[in-house]
Amino acid sequence: MLPLSRDERQPAADTLPPTPGEEGVAASTNLPADLHALVAEVVGQVPRLLALQDRDPDSPMRGCMHPAYWRDKSSDVADMRRQEAALTFAWLWRHPLPGNRYHRDGSLLHAALRALRFWTVMQHRDGTFDEWYTGEHGYATTAFSTYAVALAVEALGERLSDPLRERVVRSLRLGADWLTGHHDWFKTNHEAVGVAALGAVGHLLDDDAYRRTASRHAARIAERMHAEGWSREITGVDVGYTFLLAEYLGMHAVLNGDRDVLASVTRAYRFAADFLHPDLTTGAEYGICGNPYFSRVATVIAARHDPVAAAVLAWMARPSPEPPDTSATLKDDLRLSRYAYQPLLAALLYLGRLPRRDVPLDAAPQVPAAPLLFERLDEDRWYPGARLAAVARPGYAAWFAVCHGGFLRIAFRNGDGFVTAVADRGYALDHGSKVFRNARYSLDADVDRRDDAMTVTAPLVECSFVMPPYWARVGLRVATAMPMGHRWSRWLIDRWRARKGTALNQSAAAVGRGRSPYRLRREVRFHADYVEIVDRIESDRGPIDPGAVFMVLDGPIRLADGTRPDFDRRVGLAGLVDGGQATLSIHKQIRLEDGYPTLRIIERADG
Repeated sequence: MLPLSRDERQPAADTLPPTPGEEGVAASTNLPADLHALVAEVVGQVPRLLALQDRDPDSPMRGCMHPAYWRDKSSDVADMRRQEAALTFAWLWRHPLPGNRYHRDGSLLHAALRALRFWTVMQHRDGTFDEWYTGEHGYATTAFSTYAVALAVEALGERLSDPLRERVVRSLRLGADWLTGHHDWFKTNHEAVGVAALGAVGHLLDDDAYRRTASRHAARIAERMHAEGWSREITGVDVGYTFLLAEYLGMHAVLNGDRDVLASVTRAYRFAADFLHPDLTTGAEYGICGNPYFSRVATVIAARHDPVAAAVLAWMARPSPEPPDTSATLKDDLRLSRYAYQPLLAALLYLGRLPRRDVPLDAAPQVPAAPLLFERLDEDRWYPGARLAAVARPGYAAWFAVCHGGFLRIAFRNGDGFVTAVADRGYALDHGSKVFRNARYSLDADVDRRDDAMTVTAPLVECSFVMPPYWARVGLRVATAMPMGHRWSRWLIDRWRARKGTALNQSAAAVGRGRSPYRLRREVRFHADYVEIVDRIESDRGPIDPGAVFMVLDGPIRLADGTRPDFDRRVGLAGLVDGGQATLSIHKQIRLEDGYPTLRIIERADG
């Protein structure tokens, strides 16, 4: 650890002189309703975010944002992605955003400075950082944190003084130099963040070499992008990371004026936007990594260039009776530390408080909006490469994830809005101590499209939990302590993830493998005001007991007799279908009845 320096201490809050350019600036409230609510959520979480930091002025861990490391000692690695909270602190201190009671609050300035210092302390000699394990030398954490720190340095301006400023700039150069010569094509979103990191350092230091490298790497992402608009993540597609890719590529354009990258930004955004729900969420089930991230930053950026993004931005302005869903970004300590700055960035871009070089000076003030998929009344979008479908009908919008075992989500229309979406996840089959689900992700899912029906055949795989054993953890520690050991360790981990078809941090059916004795054959028809589903569950082990099979339903859905799913989202098939055979057939409809999404079993039948 670097020794503490009294030169790094900053004046107390009441001795801070005014920030140049900030005197007398009134906070604008001209934000879309969605962004306004999210900024308020971030502001309200500041006490919690501060509590995550080691603020003991004499602690060697001073500035660390990972309490499991500095306080609880339950982790032997400090996750450097959590230091991205420095940017949240810096922007809230710097900018008079709506409702921001922390503007020019010295406690946030000090928190930002402490976080930056600890970030420099934990950097490896090659410029990299750790996230998940000691000696990782991770591409993702190096790219994400370098990007956030570069923006934080710009926000702090002269308040970040030497010797700390010199140290942080040195670390930024070291990280950018490493990113210049390394890639992570196993997850393409990491490459996009690397582009933004290089672009942010180039912007901060006015270094054209970093800018040019960022543009070259962005061009390679564009070359590899699928014609449908998505990029490879592990062995599949992920809608949340497609939004994220558009965000970070877009930020390079914003910071450095590389407008050549905008075609990739809008292509990726258009694909992802087809899987945006009316409540401004997307589905974890639509991707291999289970990332339900929707990027407001990408929306604000792309809205000046693309009609679909302009329409999403307009939808964000609509008042909502419910608070925005922040479960994917702010609702736990890890995500709060990493992602709290993103709503702030979207707001700053929208309000024009951050300069934009992606928009020509003579550009029209706005792009005409095009109807979103869920706003249309008769639309079918099928992406065969991604194994995803999006459908709009007069009575509803629906999303069908062939890649996720036939997962189906439906949002029924209610006047000019929608009722809360419901989902038919398929089935859970209990077999002794084992549970089988059709929730496995695969781009190899068998699908047939003909007439007005889509049919998918998916295995019901045994749910499993991944926890590396003790010997693997010890082996990882030994390997990463050896020269080049971190590279071989990462290679082996990525090969395992590719073979399992998972991001590793998922814990149930998504990581199930091997031949399954059970299959689901699901046929779906999208009618004007209801969805018809014909399911056949087949067994190689003889007759199926309906009492061991459960429909898995999500959201405010009920059966026609008033039965609702239990707290495990299950409704048993006992009494709904006849047993005694190796195939169970379930014919059902989901429609809106008396304002309530209702599932009706149409007939009882055996296969």
